Amino acid sequence: MGCDTNDRNNQTVNEFKMESAADGYHLLHVAFQNEPEAESIKKFVDPILKRHGHDIDFDNINRLGSMMIGIRKRSAVGVTEMDVLKHMYQNGSSNNTLIEQAAISAFYLEKTM
Repeated sequence: MGCDTNDRNNQTVNEFKMESAADGYHLLHVAFQNEPEAESIKKFVDPILKRHGHDIDFDNINRLGSMMIGIRKRSAVGVTEMDVLKHMYQNGSSNNTLIEQAAISAFYLEKTM
């Protein structure tokens, strides 16, 4: 009694869908302005996610990265994704939600750059 073909195919599909945190950092490396190194992104993202009680996984990295890209695209003064991540890392508070902290950091940077 072995696995039937459908079980093996489903297992392969499920394995393919599972992206790693490293895949998330690579995705952000390509998507962020100036293509910062994945390790530089990770240096900010991991502590930010931990501070706000989120797991360090592909989905959370991708969500945070998408927020950062949206902030950059809406910036009137050229705030980059890494600017916001650095501000969140240095000045963020666990008293705010991740979304609130991103907004606070973006607002501050828009006013001071």
